[in-house]
Amino acid sequence: QFETEFAQYTDSKYAIAVNSATSGLHAALFAAGVGVGDKVISPALTVVMDAFVTVHLGAEPVFADVDLLTHNICSDNVATKYDKSVKAVVGVSWQGLSCDIEKLRISAPGAVIIEDSAQSLHSEAQLNYQSGRADMRVYSFENKKHMSAGSEGGMVTTDDPMLAEKVR
Repeated sequence: QFETEFAQYTDSKYAIAVNSATSGLHAALFAAGVGVGDKVISPALTVVMDAFVTVHLGAEPVFADVDLLTHNICSDNVATKYDKSVKAVVGVSWQGLSCDIEKLRISAPGAVIIEDSAQSLHSEAQLNYQSGRADMRVYSFENKKHMSAGSEGGMVTTDDPMLAEKVR
């Protein structure tokens, strides 16, 4: 029931509950097909878990600069780091400010775009998708986040039935 209601709340077709947002990031990268020899671009200013799950899957983390005004991943810098070995880009929506998904798609064509939404559950841009929709979004219910499940927990959302099945 929680998955169903969360999917409705985020206007997503699928929501998959996980024990933590870290597990959600791992599952999302796994669903994206990330493995040995692949690269995953994420912002240099973020939690270590974005890189940790990349390494756990045998891939190489690549760090992109952040925009000085928003502290979100800089799409122009992503474009300079993108090559055919980049399987995914993790855009972190920082402190409630959603990253620009559409610019990330242009900067990394063909890469799966994953939005680390641990700190942006109730942001207006997140709810209205003004900056585009990521292929998957990962939310955190850790006790210091916008919505808590006691101590830990998370959710992965997507509109893609194949990605949802692989995450599950």
